[in-house]
Parts: sequence; structure tokens; C-alpha cells
Amino acid sequence: MRYILFFLFFCTFCFSDFGRSTLLLERSWTITGDSNDFIDFQGALAVNNSHQRVTSIEIEPVGNYFTDKSGTIWVNYIGPMNDSKLIITAKTTLDIDYDTELFFDPIPPNASLVSTNLTAANSAIKYQAQSLRDENSSLNTILRLTNWVNSYVQYDESYWDDTNSATDVLKQKKGVCVQYTHLFISLARSLGFETRFVSGYVLADSWQPHTWVEVYLPEYGYLPVDPTFGQIGVLDNSHAALSYGDDQLSSYDVLLSRNQNVALEVNDTVQFASSSFRLDGIEQSIFFDPSSYLVDVIITNNRMEYLFAAYSFTTSPEFGTFDSSLILLQPNQSIHRYYGLNHSYFDDSYSYSIPVSSSFNDVVSKKNLLVDGRSPVCILPFVLLFLLYLKTLPG
Repeated sequence: MRYILFFLFFCTFCFSDFGRSTLLLERSWTITGDSNDFIDFQGALAVNNSHQRVTSIEIEPVGNYFTDKSGTIWVNYIGPMNDSKLIITAKTTLDIDYDTELFFDPIPPNASLVSTNLTAANSAIKYQAQSLRDENSSLNTILRLTNWVNSYVQYDESYWDDTNSATDVLKQKKGVCVQYTHLFISLARSLGFETRFVSGYVLADSWQPHTWVEVYLPEYGYLPVDPTFGQIGVLDNSHAALSYGDDQLSSYDVLLSRNQNVALEVNDTVQFASSSFRLDGIEQSIFFDPSSYLVDVIITNNRMEYLFAAYSFTTSPEFGTFDSSLILLQPNQSIHRYYGLNHSYFDDSYSYSIPVSSSFNDVVSKKNLLVDGRSPVCILPFVLLFLLYLKTLPG
């Protein structure tokens, strides 16, 4: 008997955990101009909110800082240049924990809100938003909006420096985080959800500028949503929020000067001081029926609250499929995800050991499926399990 092992290749868009983290952020503003100039400068440093706490701030040269009503901390320097170049540096420590306590699922609003030029909704966006609206669930509506934007827009780095409106994104179907964010905000606000545009950093192949959204829910507050990465509530712990706005053009530093030739350059450094997994409250298991080649992934939420999570299932491309989506679990709910192996690739001369893996945020389950290619296929279990799967689908 010969065994063949197929190795999995995982490709992820971000390289972080979903637990707590401590990030070290340094922002450096270089102002060049006339040495005799007198300036008034305000630069966004970081945000204090329920998911991110600023625990220390150091500013050089000595300057002031203040917090606005949204929770954004601004570095403020008012004084002379004293040289043709002035460098203002602020170092801060961020304690990040994107956990949620969603005990309520309110009825979604149903009144369009005023938007900016970049996030205004046309008739096509309004129609799409209404088609995704769940009349009885704000959480499921936000889930549908996020999954739709994440799958509709194709990530294209050539859009990195572009400013595109939501209507442009709907037509072009391409973009980077800013385009994903503008389209999501347009959809959400057309349904009546209050939103705010978040500017910050995230870890992908390296630390890079990033944008995402926060959506207001009654009795909870602002729920973070990242339509680019496909995450809601429990974002990965590399998300460092710097400032809020209404869209891409509404979040900026301010430099006032009598010298028209004054210039501003910003350089940032972000690094992890610590990072941890979050595995509490979730159970996951994988079962396999060799007679029907059906894989059954069972996910259980043991928490007394609603829980969003990024889910994925991976197996060898020859024999199965890749599945990736956002999932919303109700309190104490268990769900099944079913996958059939493509048995047409099996050679009846061999037996196979096929690795599969499923993940639910930081909860990962792995299993080797033992398949005897010479075994006959029994179709009845497959049909019964498929019918059970259809019952789990919404609607």
C-alpha cells in the first residue's frame, strides 16, 4: 500500500494574531522653510477608543498634545522655526485589543444619511445596499456588506495614490484599502448606519498605511470593520488607528505659516512589542466520511454574545476547495460547513493522506484525511449531509 502526502500552501493577506498586542509607534514630522518663520502645527498621533489605548507619549522638542471629541490625540507645536528645518518627533505606546462584547443585535436603520462627495451613493449603490439589508439584523447586514465589498473589489496596487469616489469604485471594481473603505461607507450610510473613516497602519508583507471603517451600533458603540481584509469586530491586532474622518480627504495634519514655501514631510515607524493569540470561547473540529468523501467542519461559539470571525478552509487544490469568508455566530451557536473531496482524482491503486485545515480567527484545526482510492463511493451520506447543509443557509 502506497501513501501519498499532499502539502498545503497557505497565503494570507495579513501576518498578525487576533489577540492583544502592544505596538510602539513613532511619528516624525519634518518641516522645512524660513529659519525666521513662526509656525502653528497640529499632527494626528493616535486614537484612544475602546479597542486601542494610548499608554505613553513622548514629544521632542517639548510640545503639547490634546485629545479631540472623537478620541484622536493631536501633537501641537506653536513657536519659531529657529532653523530652516524643524523635526517634531512623537513616540507612543498602543495597547490594542480588538475583542467585542456584542450582546444585542438591533434592527438596522432605514434612512439614508448625508455623505461626502467621495462616499455619496448613487441609485446603483442604494439598490445594492438594500439587497444586502437584513430587515431583522444590523449585525447580519454589516456582515453581508463586508463580504460583498471584499469579494466585489479586486485588490490592485496601481490605485495606491488615487482618490476614487464610491461610485467610481462600483464601476471600476478595483482598488486598495481606500477604495474598499469608500464603497463600504457609501453602502452603509445609504442604509442609515453612522460611520467614520479610520486612517492608520497595518501589518501585511510590511507595515503600511491602511484605512478601514467604524460603524455605530446602539447599545454598543463603534464597531470596527475592515472590508479590505474581511474582518469585523475582532480585527487582527496589527491595526493601529491614527485618526478619524469622513473620507480619505478629511483626515490630515495642519500646518499654518507666514512662509508660502514651507513644506511638511511625515515618516512613521511601527513595531510589535508583544502579541498574543485569542482562543477563548471557540471550539472547532473536523470530521470525515470516507464513504462519501465529505468533510464536516463544526464551529461552536461558547460565548454568551454574538461573535464575528474570519473563517477559512484549505485542502490540496487537486482534491478540494479553498473557502474564505466572514462568519457571524449567535450566542452558544454551533454551525456546520461541508466540503466534498473531488474523488475523480483518486487512483484506485493507492491510498491517500490528505491534510486539511480550518481556521476561525486564531482557532486552527488540522487533520489528515485517510482515503482508500479503491473504496466505492456511497452517494447516500453525501446527499443527506448536503440537505442538512442547505438547511443551515440563511433564508
